[in-house]
Amino acid sequence: MLTQSLLFAVKGIKANTTAFGRVTHFLETAEPLIVMAGVAFLVVLLVLALMGRRLELTFLMLMACSMSAVAIVWLDTGSTVARFILIGLLAVNAPRFLAVPKVPLAFFWLYVIIGASMTIFSPVITWTVQWAALLTGVGLVGIALTDYARDRKAITRLCIAFLLVAAVWGSVGSVTVGKLAKEDEGGQRFTGHTSNPGTFTQTGGILLPFAVWGAMRPWAKKWRFLCGMLAIGMAIVLIASAQRTGTFAGAIGCIPLLARRDARQLLVGLLVVGTVALLAYQLSSLNQRHTAFILKRYLDDDSSGRTTIWANAIEKLMQNPILGKGFGANKYFRRQLEHGTHNGYLSIWYDTGILGLLAFLAANAAAAWCAFTAILNARDVETSNLARLVLGVLICVGLCGATTQGAASPSDLSTCALLIMLVLSAQIAVIARDERLRPAVSPVVPWAYRRYPGALQPAARGAYFPAPAGRYAVMRAPRPPLRSS
Repeated sequence: MLTQSLLFAVKGIKANTTAFGRVTHFLETAEPLIVMAGVAFLVVLLVLALMGRRLELTFLMLMACSMSAVAIVWLDTGSTVARFILIGLLAVNAPRFLAVPKVPLAFFWLYVIIGASMTIFSPVITWTVQWAALLTGVGLVGIALTDYARDRKAITRLCIAFLLVAAVWGSVGSVTVGKLAKEDEGGQRFTGHTSNPGTFTQTGGILLPFAVWGAMRPWAKKWRFLCGMLAIGMAIVLIASAQRTGTFAGAIGCIPLLARRDARQLLVGLLVVGTVALLAYQLSSLNQRHTAFILKRYLDDDSSGRTTIWANAIEKLMQNPILGKGFGANKYFRRQLEHGTHNGYLSIWYDTGILGLLAFLAANAAAAWCAFTAILNARDVETSNLARLVLGVLICVGLCGATTQGAASPSDLSTCALLIMLVLSAQIAVIARDERLRPAVSPVVPWAYRRYPGALQPAARGAYFPAPAGRYAVMRAPRPPLRSS
């Protein structure tokens, strides 16, 4: 077992899967000017960390996560190193802004603790220590952001950070999708600006609900228009990718934002969906070969052999379902299965055992429940939109994990997005509950009083006016002096 672990550790360093391997590979592939720029960027990050700028560090972490598997080798490696560093800097800030984790984040911490306790059983100790350290850092990031996201304004800023990342992904993806206009291109899964179609569409699927949220948010019309165009462009890129997991997950993740009673916001959502359908139909005539491939991919109910893979994985897991093998051990497990698990939950089960898997699922369920109750309790459109967005992203991340590694990877966009949604769901639930309990505000209503036998009663023009939140409240002007009858 020890010899096998050493062999896997050496292979991991050669394959650049460890942090040390990533750093050395970046230094080998990047130009000297790029390396110098990377050092300057590191200095900037240290300054931001010392200043406690959690929002800026979070935005840069999300941007680095979105660059995973990018086609430029040095940028792919550099973004991986950058997100390792950013997670560490945000984690270091956690003791400065110590906050008690709420239920969803507490379950995530339980999942981390259970997984870390399984390290002694790991066949690949190098990966296990690295992944456990990264997930511990991710948990500390959640504590730091719990203190930051105390009000709706801070939560909105974090969502706008996601929106900016979505703008970069959508812009680059829209440029690269132009290659499909050529007849000699297409007929296979489109990878965009990355080397991995699965990672490309999974990133876009997670970011798509933020673009739809921006299009429906009550701010300046120009920003709503730009966000609407971004959502349309991202949807077309996802459809053109012919990658089912990210595309379907992103579309389903937008349903909580689109399913509403407000006619105006529902109309905005329908316009986005209709425009996407119309443009997709028009663009389908540019490359018949790729159009046929897309239709075959989306209309085919074949699971690409995943059901057999899952059955084999579950059979092996049931041999020892209680104890896990430590974080990162699923790499060894996937090599045993030849084709991998193609399921993040099975990988988590192998890493942390059944108890760790239950803790992870409990964190997701608690966050979804917080978001759902916030939707029901919210009395403000902004709060309701944020709750719907969080619920949609949770659904999207959960669906991605059903057929890919998803949040089983410690520094993937799925993991970072999930962690932030765990934090935001609990905070939004508190804000929505306060809105429900807070007395509604309505315009001052002048009241005239007359003396009646036994009591004071309002005059005929006194009335109950509906408050903006839909409930009824009464506010009175100073009472006029009473006159004797």
